[in-house]
Amino acid sequence: MLDRLASAIARFPLAILFAGLLVAAGAGTYGASAPQYLKGGGYLTDDAESSVAAAMLGGKYQFGLPNFYVLLTSDQSIDSQRVRAVAAEVSAQIEQTPGLTGFVSAWSSPGPIAAQLRSSDSRSALLAVQVLGTDNDAPRLANDLQSRLTGTRDGVTITCGGYALIGQQIDQQARKDLILAEAIAIPITALVLIWIFGSLVAALLPLLIGVFSATISLASLRALTNVADVSVFAMNMVTALSLALAIDYSLLTVTRFREELSRGHDPSEAMRRTVRSAGRTVLFSAVTVGCGLGALVVFPQYFLRTFAYAGLCVVASSALASVLFVPAALRLLGFRVNAADVRRWFGRPPIKDSPTDNVWYRTALRVARRPGTVTIVVVAALAVLVTPFAHIRFGVPDDRVIAGSASSRVVGDAIRDEFPRDPAATSVAILPDFGGPDQAVVDYAQALSAVPGVGTVLSSVGIFASGAPIHVSAPIKMSRDLILIQSNEDPYSQAGANQIRLLRAVPSPVPALFAGAAAANVDLVDSMRDGLPTAALILVISTFVLLFLLTRSVLLPLKAIVLNTLSLTAAFGAIVWIFQDGHFSRLIGVTPSGYIVPAMLILMFCLAFGMSMDYEIFVLSRIREEWLESERDTAANQSAVALGIGRSGRIVTVAALLMAIVFAAMVTSRIALMQMFGLGLAIMAATDALIVRSLLVPAIMHFLGTWNWWPHDRRKPQRKGSSDDCATLAASRY
Repeated sequence: MLDRLASAIARFPLAILFAGLLVAAGAGTYGASAPQYLKGGGYLTDDAESSVAAAMLGGKYQFGLPNFYVLLTSDQSIDSQRVRAVAAEVSAQIEQTPGLTGFVSAWSSPGPIAAQLRSSDSRSALLAVQVLGTDNDAPRLANDLQSRLTGTRDGVTITCGGYALIGQQIDQQARKDLILAEAIAIPITALVLIWIFGSLVAALLPLLIGVFSATISLASLRALTNVADVSVFAMNMVTALSLALAIDYSLLTVTRFREELSRGHDPSEAMRRTVRSAGRTVLFSAVTVGCGLGALVVFPQYFLRTFAYAGLCVVASSALASVLFVPAALRLLGFRVNAADVRRWFGRPPIKDSPTDNVWYRTALRVARRPGTVTIVVVAALAVLVTPFAHIRFGVPDDRVIAGSASSRVVGDAIRDEFPRDPAATSVAILPDFGGPDQAVVDYAQALSAVPGVGTVLSSVGIFASGAPIHVSAPIKMSRDLILIQSNEDPYSQAGANQIRLLRAVPSPVPALFAGAAAANVDLVDSMRDGLPTAALILVISTFVLLFLLTRSVLLPLKAIVLNTLSLTAAFGAIVWIFQDGHFSRLIGVTPSGYIVPAMLILMFCLAFGMSMDYEIFVLSRIREEWLESERDTAANQSAVALGIGRSGRIVTVAALLMAIVFAAMVTSRIALMQMFGLGLAIMAATDALIVRSLLVPAIMHFLGTWNWWPHDRRKPQRKGSSDDCATLAASRY
């Protein structure tokens, strides 16, 4: 197939490039509108208990937990006539807005509820509303309401926030962040490519392919919105991934083409050899990365499924561009690919391509002298980095994922700092269509109030605390089927998760459904935990099969899986240390929430696992090439490892550096999830290239000796250049 493709490229290079330009132009036009169709949320499924309960509250009971807050702040007491007048005016605007329900305020609600809506100094108060609608409609309605309410009236400052508004503000911020990240990543990447290639022409090709792939990726996101919900976070992540992969693959292709030219082949033959060798490696690597992203399909949340589908489009477009459009451009350029060598301008000699005269080859030889010691030291160091991962906590993202200047963040900070209890800590127990006696509801409410950490329980039959009624004479006007539970625990903390499990375990008159942030948090973690074994099985089996087909070895795929898991877990330890525990958080402008969003961690693991295997393929294919040409004994294994790493070390390191630059640029984002994604993948890329591929891979392969190639290739070759060996060698070359 690749031979036929190379022949077609050799005959029609100009037509192929022209077709690529047309595709890019069409994709750019179509994909430009993608941000308008993206949605916030996507962490919970519709069939989760908390989702079913929330839908039932908004539909059947016309009641809901607040997801939109209006904060009124004044230099006077909120009980003053001036503040009350402004509050009445704002309340009237809210009540006249369609699509809102569950409106409560510090001025009109019963005492126990009103007390939670007043700040400790009585200078601020909240109006809490539930905005109805989908993950797409609710944020738009909230944003429209915010634009009408925000401002200063008669000395009272009005600020809007809440979960319904976060998605819209994240969407707006994500667009700004994408422009900034690209403005940083692309110029730095260009400089690194120029430094590596010397030639301005050779450096420009990977960058152009990266932009092409990013354009195709945005168009694929727009197409996906026609058939599925697509997360707002997909735009930044998919763009960064497409840049990283496209540059990675095209870097490999351009490097191989220049190598073939240096061996004396004419441009047409060099292009053919490049497509057959580097093209095969690119396709193999793309399948590996695709398998990692494909594992996300097993999760029901569209936040993760989005990246499975969109990620596969990214991988396909990056691989296609690298085996089709890059070779076509190289065929037309020929020897001019080395034109405009800036190294000559600075008197710098060309980089030597000898595999025995570089730092990676020499490092592999040093590692070979003490493979056991190197393995123990490096594994111990990685194990230390893993330590913070042992106390990881999971939760649903709140307003703290966005920068402090956003209004939803301002309101969230005010609630946490100035109000006695976060309204998000309130849960609702639903007793659907309960027709029993009031006493059964009283008994159940009392039992709920006796659960540790519960403040007050409010119902139509009374108010309870610590297992006893505290206010029965003036019951709350609400459905008899609903019971409000005000908690003293952070709904996203482990204590909050333990509490909701205890609440669900309290015997109820009829099967109860729980809604609220704590219930949603527990449902999220449980659903993702349920999908993890299947996703891990897909990753392990697909990776093992692909590497076995490449190496014809059983031990090398197992080694790769173990090392990748160890190195990625170590990188996750750094993420927990920074984003959960708060170390260096001020340096990068992050407010630690005390937990990690599990969906983001799963996404990063699947993606990073595939990308790490990408580098593994680069290294092993070169090592195997040397092994197949050797005498296949212990000395030959050591030589093959050193030579293979010497040949591949430079390109793997450069590819990892470029990938780290692209992802590290996302640290400039004002959204914590984007920062975690970018910094986490940058750390993973650097750890993988500098530690795993440079030290652990040669150490373990030296230690295993000829057992690396069991069961197929431990035998000595019967004759040099046998058909089986030549076919296998061709498959492993890049």
